[in-house]
Amino acid sequence: MNTAANSLNSASQILSKIVTPLADLYYKAFNFNKYLAGVGFASLITLSLFFLMVALISLGDAGIPEDNSRKLGDVIMPDRDIDTLI
Repeated sequence: MNTAANSLNSASQILSKIVTPLADLYYKAFNFNKYLAGVGFASLITLSLFFLMVALISLGDAGIPEDNSRKLGDVIMPDRDIDTLI
């Protein structure tokens, strides 16, 4: 259990080292001009999602296997006229 706690703690420290400068930069920009900071942050997220989607699309089609099984024809029942005798 101690090794799991140490590994989780080290991962948390690494993540905080990455995120803290970005958060400080965002807070400074937000205090300067909140609209400019919002537009900058939104455009950063939009561009990163765009590149992520392009990467996922390019990786997605490679693993689809082709289906070589036999296909059965469609069975279609002809329409019947129903005669009612009264």
